[in-house]
Amino acid sequence: RKDMKIYKLEQNYRSTQTIVNASNVVISYNDGRMDKTCFSKGEVGEKISLCQCSTNIEEAMYVVKRIKQLLEKGYTYEDIMILYRTNAQSRIFEETFMRANIPYSLVGAVSFNERAEIKDCMSVLRLACNKRDKYSFKRALSTLDGVGAKAVNDLVAIMDTSQDAVEALQSYSPRTKKAKESLSILLSTLNLIDRKPTAVLNKIAEYYISQLTNVGDEKALERIDNIKELQNVVAEKELEGMALQEFVMQMDLMSANDNVADSDTVTMLTIHASKGLESPVVFLVGVNDEILPHGNCYSSPNGMQEERRLLYVGMTRAEKKLYVSTYTDDSRKTYNDSP
Repeated sequence: RKDMKIYKLEQNYRSTQTIVNASNVVISYNDGRMDKTCFSKGEVGEKISLCQCSTNIEEAMYVVKRIKQLLEKGYTYEDIMILYRTNAQSRIFEETFMRANIPYSLVGAVSFNERAEIKDCMSVLRLACNKRDKYSFKRALSTLDGVGAKAVNDLVAIMDTSQDAVEALQSYSPRTKKAKESLSILLSTLNLIDRKPTAVLNKIAEYYISQLTNVGDEKALERIDNIKELQNVVAEKELEGMALQEFVMQMDLMSANDNVADSDTVTMLTIHASKGLESPVVFLVGVNDEILPHGNCYSSPNGMQEERRLLYVGMTRAEKKLYVSTYTDDSRKTYNDSP
């Protein structure tokens, strides 16, 4: 219509002009968007802080260091928000914050150790340490494709007759080919001669990831990311010389000590969940190729544009201070933190 008018909503009432300018540059690379340039009538604000770390562990330690400095300047935990692309990324921050006595709360997700796929994997690792662990045996069985409730109860009953999980699996005769294949994988995992944590986890993780890949939806892909993150944790701990039983005990201890949120906590959540929210200080972490932008975006025509929109959303959650961090596996990299 000729009399139609277009009103552009360009004023940002949340962020400093510096943050708005940077986010404008990010989103300007997207095609097909309405031509508009957001602005802020607030203060120019501080420069965005960029940190290049060598590992995600170093990145988490960097965030802890900056949080402590912010507290000294009068900020509270409640003023701080940690944003990441996927829920799997919360694990390293949960662990690092717990050790540093920094209270945190997770928005839109349960703690890493309490996620179903992590508890499934840990039940097998726990069973590998103690083959008489009936609770872990029952949980591990219930995750297997083709193994129904009756088979689970029958196998647990066999274990109760003075046998362990391996003996119960060896003496049981599955009714279907699918159940036989699944039970065989659990048995071979428990019978591994190599008792290193990575060997045991990778064996069962391969099975779980295969199951989830066949599902293929967004939730399944997120669960795969969580399992892969657990594999990363196990590999790190093994390099430190940690044995399987010691790793299981440490994970159980962390689960028992999961933070109970109070009012003054650092908020941790995905960028997707942060839409409409704001915080005086935002840490945008894991801005790495294959994470943000996510690896899946390369197979979608508009995938990269969606990742830019996500980055734009993450950046504009910050009111005053924005910290952006990334990491590589190159041990030669060190902190490169601009003011």
